Amino acid sequence: MTLEKNKFAEEYKKQMMLPYENGRSRKEILLKYASNVSNYEKWSNAHGALTSLQDKDFFERTELFNLRKDNQRLLKEMEVLKQAILIMGYRENG
Repeated sequence: MTLEKNKFAEEYKKQMMLPYENGRSRKEILLKYASNVSNYEKWSNAHGALTSLQDKDFFERTELFNLRKDNQRLLKEMEVLKQAILIMGYRENG
């Protein structure tokens, strides 16, 4: 009976690491599953999810890509707003 309990616990631990591996933050995972922070840290370190430099590099590159994409979108929006300000200013004065 104890063996089954440990096996289930190990499966649960692995299941808790899947969202992190898929790009979710630790905070999101802890809020969703209402897990204990210290337990999660132990599990993730044992699983290797937080210590893997390759995983960290992947998520950093993904985040950088998303930030650059957002930056480009914001720059375009800013240009549109600048044009709108010029048009509105011209109409009010002219």
